[in-house]
Amino acid sequence: LLRITRSIVSGSAALRMVSDIDFTPGDLDIYTPLSQEETAMEIVQRDMNFQAVASRMPLGYTDHSGIFKVHRLEKGIKSINIIIVRGENPTEALFRFHSTVVMNCLTAFGLYCAYPSLTLSDYGVANLPVVLRDVGVRLNALECFEKYRVRG
Repeated sequence: LLRITRSIVSGSAALRMVSDIDFTPGDLDIYTPLSQEETAMEIVQRDMNFQAVASRMPLGYTDHSGIFKVHRLEKGIKSINIIIVRGENPTEALFRFHSTVVMNCLTAFGLYCAYPSLTLSDYGVANLPVVLRDVGVRLNALECFEKYRVRG
């Protein structure tokens, strides 16, 4: 999937891969270029047997996030978010995240950590231009900060 669609895995799952903190991600976030939306959805539904349950533009996101749409798919208690990004490079979305702690991704070719010294020391820095842009982003970022603070 990652190679065929040029997608990346990010969010909690990527953080878990680079961190030694023991937690179980609640879902898998796959960031996919807009031109690969249909292919990614087909692979996850046909080959992985996940069922689409929702497609929406999530609250708290703006055009500045680079996110166009989110598809939520489920199989039993497992869930995948296919996050469609504007443009062809899903890694651009990483640098629009709320903080450095989640600026990590798995590609078809390897694991990437934008701020390894901070992340591997269990520190993160808020991405202030993103967090301060509007109220919806601030509220979403505060929830995310708390989630990662609780995890360690």
